[in-house]
Amino acid sequence: MNQPITELYKPLTVCRICDSTNLTAYLELGNLPLANRFLKNETDFCPRFPLTVLYCNNCSLSQLSVVVDPEFLFSHYLYKSSISATFREHCAKLGQELKTYFPEPKNTLTLDIASNDGCLLKEFKDQGFKVLGVDPAENLAKKANELGLPTICAFWDNQTAEQVMQKEQPEIITATNVFAHTHDVKGFVAAIKKSLAPKGITVIEFHYMGSLIMENAFDTIYHEHVSYFLLKPLMLLFEKYGLRIFKVKLVPIHGGALRLYAAHSQSEFQTDPSVTELLEWETQNKMYDLETYLQFKNNVKQIREDFVTVLKKLKAEGKLIAGFGAAAKGNTLLNYCGMTQNQIQFIVDETPEKQGLLYAGTNIPIYSFDAIDKYSPNYIVIFPWNFSAEIIKKIGEKTKFTQKNGKYIIPIPKVRIME
Repeated sequence: MNQPITELYKPLTVCRICDSTNLTAYLELGNLPLANRFLKNETDFCPRFPLTVLYCNNCSLSQLSVVVDPEFLFSHYLYKSSISATFREHCAKLGQELKTYFPEPKNTLTLDIASNDGCLLKEFKDQGFKVLGVDPAENLAKKANELGLPTICAFWDNQTAEQVMQKEQPEIITATNVFAHTHDVKGFVAAIKKSLAPKGITVIEFHYMGSLIMENAFDTIYHEHVSYFLLKPLMLLFEKYGLRIFKVKLVPIHGGALRLYAAHSQSEFQTDPSVTELLEWETQNKMYDLETYLQFKNNVKQIREDFVTVLKKLKAEGKLIAGFGAAAKGNTLLNYCGMTQNQIQFIVDETPEKQGLLYAGTNIPIYSFDAIDKYSPNYIVIFPWNFSAEIIKKIGEKTKFTQKNGKYIIPIPKVRIME
């Protein structure tokens, strides 16, 4: 089925930050399946939805042209943050950093929005903080609670903020890799403003549009990520709701993320030079210019052409090609490029819940690590390319792939082959 299921999504024709209707579609990836949906068999329900990105000519926000029903997207979620050692280390560093702001963590409640399986909560708890999570996925919230990481199973909104405040007003509110998933960003920020302690801070981290453009990371675009942020439009949003962004930091996780630190507008936190510096960088690199996004579209088309050409050539030579990491970004890449099991025989993933399932839209089977030595592929495409160093090291330690002169294909920011 290639036609979208219209009752499960709604079109978006107004900028979710500034309410402008002056939007330009600059990247159309087609009707694609949900990136984190996995199938039991080839006849399983696999809805597709338009995946088109719009540019707001008023505030420079990029957003999808449709919003898929969040209940359909997130009520059961197979992505687990704690799978990646790189991400666990990233969380540990964030916990250590925030301890410098609040040196008595035992008296400090840290709330993590979209806490997933509790990966970040665990690091905060290890630092001595009191912790509380909020996540809408029943399976993940249950898992976190079983691990002793208190978690409310809910979407973050005004009602959930009130529920949190009945327990205690958090002095730290974190939201990593969720803000871009949020359709109602105004309500999201308003709920943070309402619940944040007077001297508290909020730390929000998301894929940064500047890095996405520079890295050609179009595979980060999928239906869960409804917004693609620059700093400029977020300054407008936070100021509107009485919060002030006082510091920003670019971090390498997920192929390039922006971490912003905000507090109540009248707080004592001094505004760091990093805020002005990033705004200047955005201006200098024409992030507020539609032509930049039209060039990005051309770069995306070139990656598709190069990727298809390389795989076609290798298949003609009789090479066996596998993939590693049934990540959301791999789903975007493969479906946009029209790949199936004819090109990539299988994908290895460490998440047990994904093993034995099929990648939506491609019907490529997902296996455990054992499949690498069992089938001896000549090439492995690394879909979570932002974790490629960690993955290559792990494959080398756990399999004979390197000993058999296997090679890796890294698709982003440009297609290349590594030994």
